[in-house]
This record gives sequence, structure tokens and C-alpha cells, in this order.
Amino acid sequence: MTLLTMNAYLEQRRGEGIARISAQQANLDHDHNAQLVSQAINPDTYYPLPPGKQTDLVNAGTTDPQVLQDLAQVRQATAKYHDVNVAIADGYLPTTACDAKPGEGGMGYHYFNPSLGMDSEVNLTTPEILMYASADGKLRLVGVEYFVGIGAPEAPVPNPAPPAPVLFGLPFDGPMLGHIPGMPPHYDLHVWIWQPNPSGMFAMWNPKVSCK
Repeated sequence: MTLLTMNAYLEQRRGEGIARISAQQANLDHDHNAQLVSQAINPDTYYPLPPGKQTDLVNAGTTDPQVLQDLAQVRQATAKYHDVNVAIADGYLPTTACDAKPGEGGMGYHYFNPSLGMDSEVNLTTPEILMYASADGKLRLVGVEYFVGIGAPEAPVPNPAPPAPVLFGLPFDGPMLGHIPGMPPHYDLHVWIWQPNPSGMFAMWNPKVSCK
């Protein structure tokens, strides 16, 4: 998809509050960067912006070409996990019931890869956690979560805590205590690459994800 065809798509949905993409604003001055946008965001999953909300792209204002390229890489690396059985075969295991927070949204079901989660490394294309939501009785991949433990299971947050890891130009959320028995204090970062999030690409909760 080129910038021209993407803007044509957005023009069709202008009544929903979706903004056009400005080549100058978004630094999309050639087809290569426009293709990165189309890889990072499926045009069929664009969502309306709140009234009066101004943004260059509908993925919560993400316009930096490097971030878009990184998001495209994550989508390419995790596309196979739309089939949860492939995720399980690759070492991702279900951890808890569906997570949701009243008034903020949900995270869905977490599938955690112990071999990735036990090290201190952060790799763009191998997230420690996959997030799924239930749709028509089946699990649907909605996003990924990067996780870095900073202590023993169920230990308090160390003081001082180590610096937060950084991906996509953003520091991870935290430090925070573990959320379930056996979870260590940690940093994490949620990335909603497969389910648009009105709260932002990197928000912790997604109003579009429900546990109902």
C-alpha cells in the first residue's frame, strides 16, 4: 500500500473521525515508509478516533519510521501465533484466567514462554508473552508483552531497582510486583499489534478487549 492508496482509504472513512496521513507530518516521503505503515497496521482494523482527537496515524499517533519498522517486524515474527497451537509448540504456555480491569479494558489470556522469561534479554521479535482474546469460542491473538524479571519469585521490588528496559523508544512500565503467585517483580511493555487500542499502541489495558 502506498501513501496515496492509504489516504484514499482514510478519506472514505473521514466521517468516522479518522485522520488522513500527511507525508510531511509523518515523514512518509516515499513508498518504502508507506509500506512499513501498511505492514504495521492492517487497514481493515482502523478504528474511529474520539471526537476532536487529532493524530497522523490511527495507531495511536505512532509516526516514527523506525518504530513503524519495528512494529512491522514484530507482526511478521508473531503472525504464525494466530494459531495458538503453534504458540504452545514453541513454548508459550497459558498462565492465568482472562485479565481485565473495570473502566480500563482487558489484556486477555496470557501465554508465557518460560525460557524467554527467565533471562534478562529483550529481543524485539521474540516477546516473552502472547496475549489472546476469546472470540466465538476461539482464541484470537491481540498483542504481545515484553517481560523482564528483576528479582526472585514473589520478592519485593528491589531498591534501588535496575533501569527500565527500552523498546520502540519507550521505557517499560514498572518496576512492579508480580501479579500472580510465583511471578517475580518486573518491568513489562504491552504492544497491541493485532488489536487496535483507543488507549494507545503501548497502553497496558485495551478497552476493545473483554473477558465477557
